Formats: sequence, structure tokens, C-alpha cells
Amino acid sequence: MTRTETTRTAASRQRAVIDIPPHHPRRQDLLHEQWQRRLGHLAHVGRLRLPADRTAGVHRTRVERRMVGEAAVSRQFSDPIEGTSGSGVADCRADLVAVHVVNSGSLRIEDSGRRADLGPGTVCVRDLHASWQFAYTAPTDCRVLILPRAALLDHLHRTRLPALTVAPPRPRSPGCCSPTSTPRGPSRSDSARRGPTRRARRRPCC
Repeated sequence: MTRTETTRTAASRQRAVIDIPPHHPRRQDLLHEQWQRRLGHLAHVGRLRLPADRTAGVHRTRVERRMVGEAAVSRQFSDPIEGTSGSGVADCRADLVAVHVVNSGSLRIEDSGRRADLGPGTVCVRDLHASWQFAYTAPTDCRVLILPRAALLDHLHRTRLPALTVAPPRPRSPGCCSPTSTPRGPSRSDSARRGPTRRARRRPCC
């Protein structure tokens, strides 16, 4: 049994719910058909597929997608899934850039010479002039932006982009958010030796 839902609003927003039983003999075809029916054809994305080792339970995909000018902005949740994107797709216009912001889960992106494993908090920018294999290797929630390549280059005042740029999660700075970094007040013996001191002002939580 498969379940799909799609909602469209006047602001060019799409919401899609796709549930596919991995044990179904036509699971790969069902995934492709429901994705096309609910979200339409995306020139930069090739045929999606469920991992061969996933045969139990229900595969879940949730997508909320909208257009902001020339950019496609989406929030995606998906159980493990694989696919191709970029110039390896037959009708890809190869004039797009994909930006992934991983909130939770794991995303793997690779081509013949590069590989990136993205975890929570990671940002990845990849030029779709290249051909990429990608996979959500765990239930993953992320934001995805598809931007016109020429417009991004113009905004950055550049003539070319690196094929792949990965920004790892920014480490949390020490402060009041960290239990181990809480300042310890002076002992009584210290106070007796130094006399009264001004109380340190607590830093705001970052």
C-alpha cells in the first residue's frame, strides 16, 4: 500500500507526502512514479531508488517546496534513499548550484574523485556542472536550495565555482551554555586574602 498527498498553494508552494513499502516488488517504480506525480520533473535529479538492503517497514518522504524568484527552496525529510544529480542526468541544463543544509541525519555526496559525508550542522555547496551520486544514509532532515548558477556567480563577482564546498559544523563556543565552562566563584579563603571583589557579569547565552 502506498500513500501520497500533495498540497499546492497560490504562492507556488508544494507539500508532498510519499510512503512506499520497501518490500513491494515494484517499489522502485512506485517511488519514481509518486515522486514525479507529486513533485514534478526536476531536470537536475535522476531516477531515485531505495537501498537494496531496505526491505522492511515503510519508506517515508516529506517535501515542502516553493519558488522564491528563480530559486527553489525546500525542506526535505527522507528515510534512506539514493540517486544521481548534475550533468550525469540526461537533460540537466548544467546551469544550477545545489546547497544542502543538514539539520539531522546523514547525507553522502560523491563523484569519481570526491566524496563528502555530511552530518548535522554541515553546509554543502555543489556545482551541478559535475555529475554526482548522493544518498541519505539515515533518516535525514535538511534544507535544499537550487540556485541559478549564473546569478550566484554574478552575486559573488566570480567567474567560476569550486565543484564542491563543504562547511563543517561550527563548534559551540565556551560560555554559559556549557556546564563545564561555568566560572567557579572564589573560595572563602581566597576572599579572606583578597578582600571583597566585584562580582563578574555573566555572559549572555550564545
